[in-house]
Amino acid sequence: MDATTGEIYSQLQQFEIDLTTAFVILAVVLVGSTALQLRFGLRPLRRLQDGVSAIRRGEAQRIEGVYPIDIAPLASELNLMIVAIRDVVE
Repeated sequence: MDATTGEIYSQLQQFEIDLTTAFVILAVVLVGSTALQLRFGLRPLRRLQDGVSAIRRGEAQRIEGVYPIDIAPLASELNLMIVAIRDVVE
């Protein structure tokens, strides 16, 4: 069973199209999953930022809420710093 050169080139071209399509789909999925990971992964930092902004505007006395184990020490330290600054001001 011999294949002509044209058939081989045609199959090779179809393989390249299939491979390019697969890589484009993979890239779109990876970019989408990275965007979702960033959106949901950075949500605690946005809440912390909102808490600090509320304190600055005088709408809150301290940072409230439950934070992930990585961010909880930062929230606690910020609350302690706020107390120390208030003591100095008074």
